[in-house]
Amino acid sequence: MAQLSKGDTFTDGQQVTGARLNQLVDSAVLSVGAITDQANITANTVASNDSVLLYDLSATALREANVSDVLNSGLNATFGTVITNTVNTLTGDDLQLTSTDKTIVNSKSFSSSDGINVTVFSTAHGLLANAIVLVSATVPAYSGTFRISSVTADEFIYVLNTPTTLNSGTCSYTKKASVSVNGNLVCENIFTNSNIEASGSFSSNGVANFKGTLQVNGTVGYVLTEITEETIPPYTSTVTGNFAAIWSSLPFTKPVGEVWVFELRFNYSNDTVTGAGVGVPFGYGIRYSSETAFTGTYKSAERFSAFSTSVSISYNGVQSRVVTWSEQVSTALTSNNVVFDTCTTASVGQKMFSSTVGIFAGYPSTPIVSSTLKIYKYKTA
Repeated sequence: MAQLSKGDTFTDGQQVTGARLNQLVDSAVLSVGAITDQANITANTVASNDSVLLYDLSATALREANVSDVLNSGLNATFGTVITNTVNTLTGDDLQLTSTDKTIVNSKSFSSSDGINVTVFSTAHGLLANAIVLVSATVPAYSGTFRISSVTADEFIYVLNTPTTLNSGTCSYTKKASVSVNGNLVCENIFTNSNIEASGSFSSNGVANFKGTLQVNGTVGYVLTEITEETIPPYTSTVTGNFAAIWSSLPFTKPVGEVWVFELRFNYSNDTVTGAGVGVPFGYGIRYSSETAFTGTYKSAERFSAFSTSVSISYNGVQSRVVTWSEQVSTALTSNNVVFDTCTTASVGQKMFSSTVGIFAGYPSTPIVSSTLKIYKYKTA
């Protein structure tokens, strides 16, 4: 099949003129066969230095372009949507989805009235809520990668990961690029990214590392990121009627933005009760070191009795209690401790945080689960 359609057709006996010769050439066009009549290239053998013919609009001329030139020309800004069923790589190669960050915006003022929410003043910034920005501020505590919580035309607000002192200054910021998936995202291996949006479901059979903020149905979600555990050593009272802080945890600081759940598991017993019908009441209270004993707020408190019916018995039965409470995302606790107060009013020998148990005196003691304080820490990923 002809690969060129001529611009004019002559028949025998017609006069050849300059105009018709010019038309023959100037009006000629490539036929479809110029492409379709060629031998097919072997599948999956296109090389980066293979060539195609392009019309270069900027030069109004035809140009040769290598395949690598076409694929590496940054067409994402104007190319639009690519529709395909499957994207494969060569054997052993990685598939990388790379988005380009916006350019740096310099010398914008910021201020914070609470040391948590930071307002950046930037005219016509074009950013949207939930976008991720990388901020470099004159005050180091205000620098980092943050999610924008709200915007107006000329301002946006981001939330610090850790509360700090009130301050203001200038900053530079960059909108970080994101990978947006409008369907269902399924991962069979390790998936690592800083910002993922999926309108469908996300499934991972490998490891998913979320370095930004995890959201569920548009609401910030919290994941368990750490569990701390502290074993409480046994204590035996030696003074009747003594009310004292018999144990204090290691100090801790809870920042705003995290949810903490405390679990205090403790064992107790009263060894010796003397006198028929004698009751041995004792009580306990759990508080923070920032709260004053008696007058402060207790997380849990209780009063109960061990009771004897004979003149003198040894009672070594150990009982356990579990007390839990939580501190919400808006609560900050600075250099605090969990404190355990206790009191026995009629006898010495009260055992707290027991580590062994025996039925009666003289019987072998058996180790039991230790008393512990656990803190479960939840925060956005």
